[in-house]
Amino acid sequence: MRLLICLALVLLAGCSSDRDYDAAVRTNSIAAFDDYLRLHPDGTHAAEVRGRLVALVEDREWQRARSANSSDAYQQYLRSYATGAHAHDALVAIADLNIATPPNTEVPPAAAPDPAGPPPAKGTIVREPPRPSAPAPSRAPVPTAPVRAAGTPTPAAALAAAGEVRIQLGAFGAELAAADAWQRLRSRHAELTGHEPVLVPTQTADGRHFQRLQVGGFTRESAAATCAALVAAHDACFVTLATGGSPP
Repeated sequence: MRLLICLALVLLAGCSSDRDYDAAVRTNSIAAFDDYLRLHPDGTHAAEVRGRLVALVEDREWQRARSANSSDAYQQYLRSYATGAHAHDALVAIADLNIATPPNTEVPPAAAPDPAGPPPAKGTIVREPPRPSAPAPSRAPVPTAPVRAAGTPTPAAALAAAGEVRIQLGAFGAELAAADAWQRLRSRHAELTGHEPVLVPTQTADGRHFQRLQVGGFTRESAAATCAALVAAHDACFVTLATGGSPP
């Protein structure tokens, strides 16, 4: 008799577990699956429910990142889900945001370096020639830009198609300082292996000179992934474009 009662209780528990599982699946929410596990921590469907919960929580964090649409939000998602279902999308979104609006991390030096100083050692770093000054703006009326049709590339994507994707590692007052920084960063980060650095000379509005240390040979995805690795190690990095470069 006792055995029959035990069997009946097991059957009832199994039926209850199946019923609650079906209800949770229909609702398909974090709260519903949490309720199932609270009632049936060792139930027939417990393992499957835990897997569904993980996917739902990740999707919630991804939707939050998309709503914020900022580099910080996407990086926060990647810190928790580096190999998640949306990791690739997060990397592309970071690259697009940084290409469209590069972070203002440059602090020009107090004194300008000697422009006639010696070039960096051969084979260590390339100095990009200065670009000619932009022509004065025309006084002719500026035509109104046409409305962008649905499905055409976003401004960030259009920029990425027009220039080489690079990462920027810093801005320095002298070429020697930039070369030293490159040697240090290359030894610290395997992601930089096989990439060549470029110095981009820049002049501020008040006449001060400095050098942007950039590295080319990236796609948007690989540039974003490389910068994510450098930033995680507390090194400065962001994705940018080389004006006039070739498409990635």
